[in-house]
Amino acid sequence: MKSLIVKMKQSGVVFGVLFILSYLTGCTVTREATLRDAHIKGAISLPPVYQAENTEGGRIKIIPHLNYTPAEDIKASVDPTAYSNKSGNNGGLSTNYTKLSKINEAEQMEYTSGGNLTWEIPNISGGLDIELFLSRGFGVTGSYNISSGGSNGSFGLALQSVKNDVGIRLDAGLLFNHFSYEAYSIVEEKIESIFGSSSETYYYHDFGSSNSTNIYISLTFNSTSRKNLLGFLLSMGYFRQTVLDYNPGNLDDGYYLLFPPLPIVINNNTRLESTLGYFNILPAICTNINDNIRMTGGVRMNTEIESGSGDVNFWPFIQTEFSF
Repeated sequence: MKSLIVKMKQSGVVFGVLFILSYLTGCTVTREATLRDAHIKGAISLPPVYQAENTEGGRIKIIPHLNYTPAEDIKASVDPTAYSNKSGNNGGLSTNYTKLSKINEAEQMEYTSGGNLTWEIPNISGGLDIELFLSRGFGVTGSYNISSGGSNGSFGLALQSVKNDVGIRLDAGLLFNHFSYEAYSIVEEKIESIFGSSSETYYYHDFGSSNSTNIYISLTFNSTSRKNLLGFLLSMGYFRQTVLDYNPGNLDDGYYLLFPPLPIVINNNTRLESTLGYFNILPAICTNINDNIRMTGGVRMNTEIESGSGDVNFWPFIQTEFSF
């Protein structure tokens, strides 16, 4: 009996030592995500086009516009080095997910170097831009656009100068975009502690919608006289658009509380994100209907400069301005 008690005490001491060591050392959970395939649907968030005006403060301009995009899908390649490490909640992300348990289902998701992300842009989108001149040289702007698959808008500030019926204008602000997505991804999880290490692979099929915020900046030269029937416009600038931004599945950290209360460090690299950057040039012709109404038409040239694809797109542009 005494020997049994001694053994129990020894076992208790050993367990206590192990528990203390495990508490001091804790364990580390590392997750890394890989995108296999994603399909995004939503309009491109094109920066609004405004013109310099020879006007006083307090004037409001309302600009309805229609964008036509030729039927084409934009392809991009998302690899682990392009992911951003982000913490916190999903920022309003709405996600439904299915956890795939069979490896062969994931093996059927083909990955090619030509791109594992497809962005479907609707042919037609339209909206309304609003501008308020607070003074001759300063104004605030806003816009809202809608299309199949999503919506977007903007808020910006403008500086301008007009001399000899020619104006120069600088616009900068934020683009807000809402889009839908469907994606297949893999999350590799590794747990390390003093008791050893283990690893697990999870396969996710996510679908839902997401919101993003990006920047834009535009420089515009244009004729300002309303007396001439025709005028000119040349606008150029840079803008970014996030086309993928979500966490695979729900990746709930709470289940680790089922283990003994050990200190746990979780390193996440599981927010899949892809952002494209565009340089755009718009030459256009303006038709002055009267002092308060002007129509502008031209062709946008957009060049993708961040993913390395160098794709160039030519899209028609038309809008009508009403000043009050």
